[in-house]
Amino acid sequence: MGGGAWDRDTVMRALRAAYNNPERAVEYLYTQAEASAVVQALSVPAAVQAFPTSG
Repeated sequence: MGGGAWDRDTVMRALRAAYNNPERAVEYLYTQAEASAVVQALSVPAAVQAFPTSG
């Protein structure tokens, strides 16, 4: 798990959440990263620019 882009605290939280199951912890880390990317892609300013209200 040490080769990822996560800091030690994030990895430790994932391990605790996964009840010390390293495979599940890695799954948590990757799914959390994907969720963060989606949230950033759907930020409010981008949504506002995509749907202008003035005609």
